Amino acid sequence: MIMKLPIFSVLLRLAIALLLTGVGCIHDPADLFTDSSPPCAEDGDCPSEICDEGRCVIAQSCHQLTELERHLDSGFYLIDPADNPGDPFEAYCDFDADDGVGYTMIRIEDPSLQHDQSFYRQACQDRGLELVVPRTRAHAAALMEFNDGSPPNIVGVYRKFPGAQGLHNWEGRCQGQPCNFYLSDTDSAGCTEFQPDGTNTFDTALVRYDDDCFFGAWRDDPDQAVPLRGSVICSTNDAGPPVQSSCLDYRLDDSVYNAGPHGISGVYPLATEDGESYEAYCDMTTHGGGWTLTLKVDGDQPTFLYDSPLWTNDELFNPDAPGLNRTEAKLHSFSDLSFTQLLVGLEAPKEDDSPPQFHYLPVVAAGESLQEVFAREEFVATDEGRDAWRGIVTDPSLQPYCNREGLNNAIADADADDDDDDDFSRVRIGIIANEQEDCETPDSRIGLGGAGTSCDQENLSAGNTARCGGDEGDVAISAMGALFVRHIPVLESCQALLDAGFTESGVYPIDPGGAGPFNAHCEMELAGGGWTLVAINGLDDRPDYWSDNDYPRPGASRYGDIGRVSRDIARTTAGDDEEINNYSIDAQSLFEQSSGEVLAYVGGSTTDFITVELPQNCNFFDGSSICEHNSYTELTIYHSDGSVLTDQGQACTTGAGLIDGDIYDEFGLHLLEGTSVDSHHCANTDSTMGHFELGRLYTTFESSQGAYWDAGVHGHWREEGDDSQPGFLLLR
Repeated sequence: MIMKLPIFSVLLRLAIALLLTGVGCIHDPADLFTDSSPPCAEDGDCPSEICDEGRCVIAQSCHQLTELERHLDSGFYLIDPADNPGDPFEAYCDFDADDGVGYTMIRIEDPSLQHDQSFYRQACQDRGLELVVPRTRAHAAALMEFNDGSPPNIVGVYRKFPGAQGLHNWEGRCQGQPCNFYLSDTDSAGCTEFQPDGTNTFDTALVRYDDDCFFGAWRDDPDQAVPLRGSVICSTNDAGPPVQSSCLDYRLDDSVYNAGPHGISGVYPLATEDGESYEAYCDMTTHGGGWTLTLKVDGDQPTFLYDSPLWTNDELFNPDAPGLNRTEAKLHSFSDLSFTQLLVGLEAPKEDDSPPQFHYLPVVAAGESLQEVFAREEFVATDEGRDAWRGIVTDPSLQPYCNREGLNNAIADADADDDDDDDFSRVRIGIIANEQEDCETPDSRIGLGGAGTSCDQENLSAGNTARCGGDEGDVAISAMGALFVRHIPVLESCQALLDAGFTESGVYPIDPGGAGPFNAHCEMELAGGGWTLVAINGLDDRPDYWSDNDYPRPGASRYGDIGRVSRDIARTTAGDDEEINNYSIDAQSLFEQSSGEVLAYVGGSTTDFITVELPQNCNFFDGSSICEHNSYTELTIYHSDGSVLTDQGQACTTGAGLIDGDIYDEFGLHLLEGTSVDSHHCANTDSTMGHFELGRLYTTFESSQGAYWDAGVHGHWREEGDDSQPGFLLLR
């Protein structure tokens, strides 16, 4: 067998044998050297390349080398595993992944390693090693880098029982003990088929059969066959990811692994600031991932009604039920973790499926802990919007007015009177509404920690209740609820978050103007990443509720459901025009600190998009002003492949009643082709060049006669373009 080690030579092996004669191998994990180890003055004196306290170090594994009080760079080091029957040998040590825990890797190449798995295991055992177990996604990436860009061909991952299907029914085996592992972001180890599919009949490891996925496609082979033959990666498997204090820490370190039936989302071990260990479910995928579960509420139970002391004290409730299931619980994370974002999940109405199928809403709110915030009993306002709260309930109903949302959301003295007629709606986190144009007597709500029986409401602790004039009638929708926390630094833009290491697309808090944070969808992968979603133009009607301007101008007003934007973007690029909502943020301050670069996509049959850098001497997202046509011209607009769409572009905006003689109030950013022609501008729908050649993007308009354009985006810069398409706009 030939070891693929770049500096391992016969002469070096002879030198090591001479130096170690009579010394013996170091088998005590606590000892990195003994009194009989060769003396040294510097690293170069040692065949192991490590001199510590005057003695040459030869450790049993790379992980053991981390006990040295010095930084070690990833590379090849001499090791001598405890069960190694031969001389010490070089192994590659990764000291970067998972906070540098020290992963041991060697690759053995041998043409005699054919179909039978037992030969591969034996090749590792001949070095005192095992089939490598990729512990986390960061470890998997390190293995691929070590292995010339390819995943291993066989790993030490085994079934928990015969016929085990799905990765959550498999386990890594590290030094004879079960251990966590990573093979896929989902529960399937296959790319185009579900694997493992339960065809395993022997105690055999998973084998790779294709490279289609990030870490390859894997399956359980009942014949113990290894499809990709002739080599094996072995390890001591004595290192794993350190326990973190929050799910976000795992996410940022990329130390995620296959934790359960939801793939990399599942129960992880956590540690409090005091060093106390506990477990909590981690959502590693929704809106960027890294959410730590704190609370589960059954709306039919009184456990978490608004006035329950569990909201304000530090007592736990069912802490041994940390999973995302239907058992109510209050975990250590409720009192231990600070946050800048919350994730509210509702399954409303409740279903019989297990686990619950939640609809999620990210909410901007900050605190030292949930327990600290709720114990203050002070109202904390949030600003996600009525549509966003309605979006986490199937067939919701709310009264039309008030629409007050936040934490500790109860009107003054709402719960002070024992008279049921005065027991008005309140929620620990959520929205309340009223039929009068005030917030004094609300009889409807959506959220967690609810209470209220006025106007014959049902006293549900989670879900949606509405009486006395709900917009969709009287409802009492009991929900299964969950509340997660995440602490994201509040920066000025998505580009700043990308620069800070947040590489997953999702919903993050940003504060571009210093007026206070708000949620924004950050696109971190498309066209270099760092893009902030400004607007989505769907095919539905004009928004009913908006803020920041007197009319719903895309990019200058706030409206829509932030919880749905990821889905709506995916549907738009897939050519699915159904149920795509209008959405917008107020991007005035964001544009002022941006480079002015926008990315525009118009839906249909292609995933192409265009980019252009807008002039910054006019704010195209200031809802109170216009950027005049034929003033911002000769712009170069690019296709997604970098080719030029036109070098005679112009950009302009308009707004409600801002241009005299304009028969339409056209809202949004216009990208046109052609200049110095009176009809080619924002205020005229007869523009042949603009309207039919390049297009008005992100335009909704209302004529002076009251007609309203609600058919989406003008998108004639695409061959397939017409004037009734969804689309979205991003800025960085």
